[in-house]
Amino acid sequence: PNKNLHLGSVSHGAQLNLTVGGSDARVLRLSKTSPNHQIAVAAGPILRLPELTWGPDQITLSNLTGLFTTTVSLRVSAPDPGSTNFVVNGVQCAHQAFSPDLEVLVDFSRDSPAIFKSMPVDPSAVPPANFTGGWFNSSFRVPAAIKQQLAARQKTYPIDWQPHEYNATWLVPTRLLLYPFVTGTPDDEMEIPMRLNGLPAELAKAYTSRGLARSHCFSGFYFDASELAVDTTYQLELLLPAGMQAGQFQGIFWENVETIPTQVVERCRVFDWSSHRH
Repeated sequence: PNKNLHLGSVSHGAQLNLTVGGSDARVLRLSKTSPNHQIAVAAGPILRLPELTWGPDQITLSNLTGLFTTTVSLRVSAPDPGSTNFVVNGVQCAHQAFSPDLEVLVDFSRDSPAIFKSMPVDPSAVPPANFTGGWFNSSFRVPAAIKQQLAARQKTYPIDWQPHEYNATWLVPTRLLLYPFVTGTPDDEMEIPMRLNGLPAELAKAYTSRGLARSHCFSGFYFDASELAVDTTYQLELLLPAGMQAGQFQGIFWENVETIPTQVVERCRVFDWSSHRH
């Protein structure tokens, strides 16, 4: 778990929008803070807000943590800016002007794709909100960073798993599993035909019980993608049952992938938020 992550400051009576990742839970702890120096997330996936240092000549944000290839927006407020330089994680930001209310756009390093827990296999793998069944098509690639993560886990967690344990997807965490997420109460009599690069590929049925295929233990479908090549485009087709509720099929996601954070900033820009916040 990520503990004690500072999510920002908010004024009394204001609203604060927070994201909760797939398979995650968020517990909040609220405490009073100084009204003089405030920082909050405006947009984008941030794993950890930075420490703010407000000096006479420079504003510094340190240890800002996010995801590779993403852009985030922060809002920084202070009564008297009085500074001419703005630095985020050691990178000097381009700026238009300083004011008591600043917006900071930060681009994280593009050395890797964004990797995070329960991520879609591709942006195209999330269906439109009105999808109610039928053929669903997507394409995806397996990032090398995911395979490297699984290989490292195998070295630190060398368990001799037995064949009967593989249908419990919470076991054998060194596998790269692709799963279509269907909400509601799917059962193991449902069939979801799948094609990979035009060829039939079987979706296995997952059960919460180790080695026991019982209907009341059914937890969904998965495809073991461990043997797929990295950085190769695959075409994926699923045939979902007709007449599903809109929103019942949430998309196609990776399992056994953990978030890869970064503090490497590619560039940052500072704007006067107070001049256009209304």
